[in-house]
Amino acid sequence: MLLFSWITRHWRGELRLGISWWINCVALTLLLFWLIPWIAQTSGISSSDSAASYTAILGLVILQTALIPLWQMVGLWQATDRTLHSTNRVFAARLAQVAAVLFTLL
Repeated sequence: MLLFSWITRHWRGELRLGISWWINCVALTLLLFWLIPWIAQTSGISSSDSAASYTAILGLVILQTALIPLWQMVGLWQATDRTLHSTNRVFAARLAQVAAVLFTLL
């Protein structure tokens, strides 16, 4: 339940900008670039030549390259909007928005 709450709060932009950026974007991305291939290797799906293996690999790729980045960027954008409207940290918020756009394009 705590994880679902965290996911929802990030999506709505309710987490602080620093947490949204450093934990949910930077740290999670670095963790996933290590974790997803490790899961594929240790579960044996990367060495099997079957439709189920290809489907599982496709699911992991979609998760890592589409769904999680979408969640990260929406939450980060919402957090920057909240920061812009509630504090005087305009530079930090705009910098995070530029980083979000660049992060999405790259």
